[in-house]
Amino acid sequence: MKSLYLLVTAFLLIVLLAFNTAFAQNVTNSSNFISPIAITQVELNDPFKILPDDTTCEDAGVGEGCAVNLVPNHKVACGHYIGSGSCEPIHVENNLTNPCVIASGFHADGAPVQDVHTKYGEQWITLYNRLDTPITASHFEIYAYKEGWQSDYSGPALPYHVANPPSIAPYLIMLPHQSCTYGFMAIDEPLSLNTENTTLTAVYQYNGTQYISQTPALTDICNDSRTWQFDGNKWVFAEQNTVPIPEFSFAVPILLIGITSMIIFYRIRFRQ
Repeated sequence: MKSLYLLVTAFLLIVLLAFNTAFAQNVTNSSNFISPIAITQVELNDPFKILPDDTTCEDAGVGEGCAVNLVPNHKVACGHYIGSGSCEPIHVENNLTNPCVIASGFHADGAPVQDVHTKYGEQWITLYNRLDTPITASHFEIYAYKEGWQSDYSGPALPYHVANPPSIAPYLIMLPHQSCTYGFMAIDEPLSLNTENTTLTAVYQYNGTQYISQTPALTDICNDSRTWQFDGNKWVFAEQNTVPIPEFSFAVPILLIGITSMIIFYRIRFRQ
């Protein structure tokens, strides 16, 4: 019976390993659950800025104007940007209610010196800390492409682990299982990120290891409140904040192994 117990336990461990491998392969394209911090939601194309109905639409060729042919029965604000040949629609700039804490360094009392420019933006992503512990990640960068990214940091070479030196900013600071929003604010352009075939890559270092969390190529041409959201297996286009953040991906096989092993163990013990 002891041999049977060992045999069954080994079999279940193989099943768990196979499940783990299959799961890892299933999410390889997004690289989300290899990293302690995951990109779980992306807004690439938020709604246009709608003007009051009594607005007179005029286009003076400079500054902010108005367009009537973009959204039925509405007047949309538009603007002239460097290099644009026409008045391009202006998107709503969000004042994010749950912004990520991005710091350029730390005060003597340990409080972060916060960078506020990512608290606003027409486009944004949600980041999630999968760990049960707080994270202070260094060298944090977001790149709007899949390959060829290169960190802007010029500090010490990997591997290393130094607590809070000012040379390895920017920092991303997150609480256990916290979600936060990181904004991309457009400057003299309608949007700062492309809305078609855009891959976002979050790069950072934590405990001396460099990690990335990467989305597949995403497209959003809808100008509404729908976003791309990761459900643990695939990316889903849905109303923002409606897809639950996946948790405990390996709970079922681990629980199965535990229960089965316990049953076999006690059967052997009682027969003896």
